[in-house]
Amino acid sequence: MKKNKEKQGYKQNDCDMGTKLTNASFIYYKYKDINNINNNYGKCLQEKGVQELLNVQGNIDSSAKINGIPYMICCGDADSFFEIKTDHKFTLTTTYPGLIIGIGYNHPSRKDDDKEATKVDSSDFQLGFYFDHTSGMPVIPGSTVKGILKARFPKKSLDSYAKPEKPEEQELAILRMYDMFCTINKLCEKEDIKDVRIGEDNWEDLFCKNDVFYDAFISHVPDGKIFAEDYITPHGKNPLKNPTPIRFLKIAPNVQFTFQFKLHDSILLGGKKITAEQKCCLFKRIIGCFGIGAKRNVGYGYFNGFDSADCC
Repeated sequence: MKKNKEKQGYKQNDCDMGTKLTNASFIYYKYKDINNINNNYGKCLQEKGVQELLNVQGNIDSSAKINGIPYMICCGDADSFFEIKTDHKFTLTTTYPGLIIGIGYNHPSRKDDDKEATKVDSSDFQLGFYFDHTSGMPVIPGSTVKGILKARFPKKSLDSYAKPEKPEEQELAILRMYDMFCTINKLCEKEDIKDVRIGEDNWEDLFCKNDVFYDAFISHVPDGKIFAEDYITPHGKNPLKNPTPIRFLKIAPNVQFTFQFKLHDSILLGGKKITAEQKCCLFKRIIGCFGIGAKRNVGYGYFNGFDSADCC
């Protein structure tokens, strides 16, 4: 059988056309269609909906399974693939233009296989994307969730600005630090966390050593569409140069993610206490206000239900 496939032009990573592919990661990074090169490396992945990827009739429900394991907790004490049994969780829904995770990963293209090709086909996806390794479903890694939360708190103390190269840089850095902590404390007030002031001397106490940040997973897709495509049009150094569009994959708007944690009460410097429930609410507001993922400066990575009034 192996020899017959080699004669027909199959390679190690090729799949029979009769096989129904449901692993988005495999489709995006490995799959090569010898009969239709326009399907290579996920070029049509944005057309696949949640029904096809999870083999369900409607939306994500109790029937959704991965290798026989329920995608979510559906009944009793049954274990699920992504959902964790914890009281510390919340949901957020992506807004336009969507969400990008893992854009820094390398992504293969037809040019890598075709020695006669002089350049990458503009229809190829040219940037990476992050998928769960086992299921192939897109997730937001727990390390990314923790990193984006901790990144909201300035790391440098005022002592680090004692001998700046430029005095104006020292003043600007101090103002930015105070402004960020002012914003964080306003978010605390909105979550009814009273009599607590978070600053450079106690913010690290919010993150207990035994706190766990789990992967955020897709829990609801109203129209069944998980993926969408978009383009970057870099002009380079010449603003008048005709740009070559770079195609990339993204999570579509209106996709709901469930963020989940295992949190513990925190005692801040000075003896003030923030409960695990309060921390979860604060984390939700921070992610909702500041976004997550790549290209947030141009609108990606934000969620419905938050506007500038909620974040200041």
